[in-house]
Amino acid sequence: VVNIYSFEERKLMYKLNTCFSTSEYRIALSNNEKYFVTCGWEKRKIELYNIEDGKLIWVNKNINHIHKIKFSIDDKILYIQTEKYLYILDSSNGEIINKESGDIEIYLSDYDEYISKIVKKQYEVYKGSKLINTRPLEEFATLDIVFSKEYLYSAEVGGCLRCLNLTKDEEIWRYKPEVEWHFIDLGYNSDLSCIYGRLIRYYRNDNEWLYRFDGKTGQILDSIEMTKRTALFNINAQNKVILIENRCYNLAEELSADKYEVLDFIKIY
Repeated sequence: VVNIYSFEERKLMYKLNTCFSTSEYRIALSNNEKYFVTCGWEKRKIELYNIEDGKLIWVNKNINHIHKIKFSIDDKILYIQTEKYLYILDSSNGEIINKESGDIEIYLSDYDEYISKIVKKQYEVYKGSKLINTRPLEEFATLDIVFSKEYLYSAEVGGCLRCLNLTKDEEIWRYKPEVEWHFIDLGYNSDLSCIYGRLIRYYRNDNEWLYRFDGKTGQILDSIEMTKRTALFNINAQNKVILIENRCYNLAEELSADKYEVLDFIKIY
């Protein structure tokens, strides 16, 4: 079941029974905020819905074992990452445009046409179809990548949170967490005053932490402890508002007990 809330009106708009399978990476919102797409793991199904009224627009029944699904910056393409393939779909009708084989991870920029692919243990950064930079991974896999107009922020398994020049072979800064701790769910404000990430420890009962860094220098701004298995996601991608439990934080401001709004209309368990 997918619940659709109106943040402006502070209310639940509707609920939908979809093919969604548990993972925040198997649901995606279009950048124009008109559509959302869901998919599953075992179910051979991808569904695109109109957000305003919950109307089902199309269904693709040709792909399963999906890890991630994402819209392109112009919303014309859907990228589908599975165990063995990277699929490219036409978002208007769900038809498959292309399929690449191999262990490929893909990350999209919020700006222009930048795309990063993780292929054979290295970053490949493209602008459109043109390869503009490559760099090897320090660890065996990535957990998350986000872009600004100038920088690529990368979190690797058991490794550092790093800020790299997007087009040159240059590292700007890095932050090394303690052993067994990893960063996931990276994001940033458009002016780079803040890059944030969730710090977790796999297979342990430790609580998680939300950290904020200065995006240009890597200096820690602040952090806040989160209870185990707390949901964390963007409510408003423009203002970088984050929901932790039922507390709403603006990431442009300090993460403190008196800097959040309690959202009684959204309940996360």
